[in-house]
Amino acid sequence: MDTQAADTSTLPPENRPPPSLLDQIIKKSHESSHGDRDMAVQMSGAIPPVIISKKSRDPMTAGTVLKLIGSLLLVAVIFFGSFLAYVVFNPDQAAFFVNIFGIDPNDIQNLLKWLINGSFGITVLIFSIVWIGSLFRAIWTPRDQKRRRLITWLTAGIVGIFLFSILALWAFLFKTINATNYTNLGGDVSVYDNDLYTHAESLPFARVDSTTSLVGPISLRYDISTNARTIAKKNLITITSYEINFDGAKCANDKSVMNGSDPTTEQGLICIFDQVRTYDIRGSYTGKNKLGETVQIEIPLSTVEIKWLIEINTSTNKDGKKIMTISAAKVKNLWNPRWKYATSGSSEEAKSSITETISATPLLVCLKLFWTACDRYFIISDIDTRSTEWSILFQQDSINPLSVTMSLTGVTLPANEIVSIDWISSDGTRLCQWVAENCSYLFPNYGSKTITATVRLANKTTYPIEWSIVINEPLIIARHAQIQDQDGKILNSTDTYDPTINGYVIRDLIAPTRITLDAQGVVSENLGYRVTNIVWKISNGATTTELVGDKVTYEVTRTERYTIEVIYTLEKNIVTNTQDTRTARDLIVLDLERKSLEPILKIQQSSDYTPSKVTFDASSSRSKNGTIQKFIFDFGEDKPKTEWDAVQVYEYRTPGQKKISLTIIDNNNEQVTISKYIVLKDTPKNIAFTTSMSPGVIAMPITFTAEGATGQIEEYIWNFWDNTPISKWYEIDHTFVRTGKYSISLTVRYTDGTEKTTTQSLQVDQSLE
Repeated sequence: MDTQAADTSTLPPENRPPPSLLDQIIKKSHESSHGDRDMAVQMSGAIPPVIISKKSRDPMTAGTVLKLIGSLLLVAVIFFGSFLAYVVFNPDQAAFFVNIFGIDPNDIQNLLKWLINGSFGITVLIFSIVWIGSLFRAIWTPRDQKRRRLITWLTAGIVGIFLFSILALWAFLFKTINATNYTNLGGDVSVYDNDLYTHAESLPFARVDSTTSLVGPISLRYDISTNARTIAKKNLITITSYEINFDGAKCANDKSVMNGSDPTTEQGLICIFDQVRTYDIRGSYTGKNKLGETVQIEIPLSTVEIKWLIEINTSTNKDGKKIMTISAAKVKNLWNPRWKYATSGSSEEAKSSITETISATPLLVCLKLFWTACDRYFIISDIDTRSTEWSILFQQDSINPLSVTMSLTGVTLPANEIVSIDWISSDGTRLCQWVAENCSYLFPNYGSKTITATVRLANKTTYPIEWSIVINEPLIIARHAQIQDQDGKILNSTDTYDPTINGYVIRDLIAPTRITLDAQGVVSENLGYRVTNIVWKISNGATTTELVGDKVTYEVTRTERYTIEVIYTLEKNIVTNTQDTRTARDLIVLDLERKSLEPILKIQQSSDYTPSKVTFDASSSRSKNGTIQKFIFDFGEDKPKTEWDAVQVYEYRTPGQKKISLTIIDNNNEQVTISKYIVLKDTPKNIAFTTSMSPGVIAMPITFTAEGATGQIEEYIWNFWDNTPISKWYEIDHTFVRTGKYSISLTVRYTDGTEKTTTQSLQVDQSLE
């Protein structure tokens, strides 16, 4: 017999055995207790409590677990991507990777790229799947389920916005990472050995961590861009300029003081230190705080100590090859020079000098004096073989000569190797920054300019190309080219001149015809120059014909608009060592398009100066479909218009540009209006100024007074060319803070829009003695 009782609860009632005595007692007790309780509840009138049986919880399925893990993963990835974005936007926080994980600062940029790609790649993948699913769900939702359909489309739109926002942030973070220098997380001024910096093979050794005990002569490159941005952010200022005194080192143009307007982009201050001494380098930033106040902050620059000098010479051997000799003979008396080549493994050569052939293949050499590490690296290479072949060409715009297009020539590099080209003028102004090899810039004035185009390559090598250009003020033509018809009649008379295009507009010509373009009598206002070449560019919009010569003919075959540009090349009559070539231009427009109503206005002035009587003749105007009934003149002086007569004489008493409008009306009530301009000059103006002291003395005010100026003056403009604000009073006091010879200019601006400028030189000395 089994000792374990059988489970009879699952048997049918008729097959169950009778309950035992113990079961009957328990059941009786249970019913008794429930009966008493029910009786009590009925007597009290209370509602009996509802006994709710607890439902057992279903176990989690594998799909639910995967959804939970995926959600947690997405949240973690988003938070990690946000952390990376914070690090990218705050580069100084990248020190976290250096301090915690001991990562080399040179590897932080690649690490951030890898992490950004991973986190944003996963996020974009998930959002893309969700977005595509949302789109399909929105498309396949039945049209009768409007509420559900609207919600699905809104969901798809919101997910799409998030997806493309993440993609845009991804691209922007990459751009920011590429533009950030993570090797200088503290925002210090970075110093490099410039010879090593300009070669990809030696770039990893270019950074100079300590400027003490250096082996000279050495060319150091200072990068203050990161430091300037750090200081501007820390002190809540906008830096507008900088100045650094390198204490006698030879910098650009053999100057020792370097300055500029935007230090946040200055990565190439290069100076040569070639004396055994300590250079005390000092500099400061100038900027404005949030209140608009000017503040100066010192640039954290270390002294440069040149402790030893070696000799570096280049020559040509008997085979005609260039060789370089690096001699440490002067140092040999103190230390034992040892040379190590990058291609020779760990072997070293103990000798006072080395001589190597200069080739296109760079050779990296290490000089050891008394440390196991290198005291100085040298790169022996054909010095900038590529950049020495590069040059800068420039071309002035024929219409606006101050607009200059500059381009690099001789560049043989693939386009993908060039990261950027910075075009900077000698005063620190950034002209252009682009990957293109051309730069167009509108200069404020004429004269000599020194332009530096710094080419940055993908391997971080930079090639600065410095070039001097001269922006010549175009010569003014005193006697212009003439356009003659077949009968020899001059077509471009004075009354056809239109100042809005700075040229002549000829309408009184019927095609087909032949015209003669004659520039034999062209003369410049500056008689020191003569015309040496004339080019005629004739365009009808579809084709352009180019003719060369001082007198040419052209067949006008169709009734359309022709533009004739005459380009003159002029050279100095007196031959000098420097070539001085200038250009000038004329513009003539043949407007032969016939209209049903064509106004023609001829103007003749009695004088170019006021008062002047001007005759306006509109008698040549014509109507193709009727007769002209009325001529209406507006002489441009806010006076009532004059009607009827085709010829009018009007006297002008005030100078300036006058806009004359002619309206003609024919018997069909058709009307056409044309406008022309004339410029009347005021009486000749002469200006000059005097100074209260000559020569001047620094820190002592000098009074400048404008004299001799006549006419209706609008303002006086003084420019002292010492980086001080331009002043605008007829008499001012000015104090110079540095000695030297200054070229002071006074410009008087008149109410008619004309200007007169005079310039005087002033010597400023240290004292009166």
